[in-house]
Order: sequence, then C-alpha cells, then structure tokens
Amino acid sequence: MAWGLYNGVVIALADLLAPAFRRANEALHVDTDGRAHRAFCVARTFVVVNVGWYFDRIYDFGDSLLCLRNTFTNFDASAFLVTLHEDGLTTLDLQFLAFAALACIIVFVVSLAQERGVDVSERILGWNCVARAALYFLVLGLIVITSFLTQNVAGGFMYANF
Repeated sequence: MAWGLYNGVVIALADLLAPAFRRANEALHVDTDGRAHRAFCVARTFVVVNVGWYFDRIYDFGDSLLCLRNTFTNFDASAFLVTLHEDGLTTLDLQFLAFAALACIIVFVVSLAQERGVDVSERILGWNCVARAALYFLVLGLIVITSFLTQNVAGGFMYANF
C-alpha cells in the first residue's frame, strides 16, 4: 500500500508541479535539450524509483522508513559485502548478480546507442550470419544460465497472493 501511495504522490506532484518546473527552467535559462539536463533527469528518476523500492520490498512501513534513513545516515560501503555474506549470500547469488549486472550494462549501452540515433536492430541485421548467430547464442546462453541460477529462488511470483 505504501509503495502504491508513494508512486501516486510522486506522479501527482510531478503533474501538479510541471508548470513551476517549466517556469524555473526558463528563469534559470536551463537548456532542457542538453546532456547535463538529461543526465540530471535520469539521476532524479533513478533516485525516486529506488526510494520507492524501500516501500515495495520491505513489508513493514516502519522498517522501510528505518532502512531509508539508515541508507543516508548510517551506510557503510565497506561492510556491504560482509553483511550480504552474513545474511546468507552464496557464490551462486554472486554469479546471478554478475549476470544481472552484465544484462543491465547491455541494456544501458543499447539504450545509449538508440538515443544517439543508432538503429541497433538494423546494425545487428547487417552483420554476417556467423556474427549474428554468435550474438543470439550468447543471449540465449545468458538466459539459460540465469534461469538455472534463479530456479531455487524462494517466494514465487511476487503478486501471486494479491
């Protein structure tokens, strides 16, 4: 409920404050088509989405607020992996995280290329058959490996009980 409320408030505030943001950008002579503004918008969205996940992934509202506060006031990056290991993170979990990170990097690179006007699909279709087949097998391999790494994940489908 808190996650849905958070998202509703964020969307409502964005719509209600859009004229004020537009006037502020004009008054401050912000180039809204520039790279700096785009990077700011991406970073802002990243922060808003990640803050929202505190309310999605932590079931108790008080614990969500406590974890959010501790992220900003009590975060110790050097103890992060130690804490994950103490909480039961296995080598298999680390492998899964590595594959997830690789997938995120691939999506990010493709997205950047598309933003710069590169038709990624057309480029790949222009490769010779061997290179395309190698790419397809690589992607298929990543999917298969990821499915094996996640087959014992407990909990099932997140919204199954709703």
